[in-house]
Amino acid sequence: MEFERQYNKYYVLKQEDVMVLLTGEQRHSLQGVFDTIQKGREQLGKKDNTYIVVNEDEPYAWVVWKLIELSLTDPEGLRILLTNLKVEVLGY
Repeated sequence: MEFERQYNKYYVLKQEDVMVLLTGEQRHSLQGVFDTIQKGREQLGKKDNTYIVVNEDEPYAWVVWKLIELSLTDPEGLRILLTNLKVEVLGY
């Protein structure tokens, strides 16, 4: 299975930018959009997801991409990698 990075799959807004750069009316409209999407997902029987966002400018971004790639293309390889690194994931 070939892995292809998916860019622009999600909209990500930094809360600080929303608070500083949008007017109160714009924030209210944005909240209405969020509410509509959440209600629609509920009606479709979809769960309310929570995401981890990594800025690609960060020096560790390539590691996150590699973990995502392995999880999709080689789950056993991912398990071995994490075992070899002695990584313990607690509470996630």
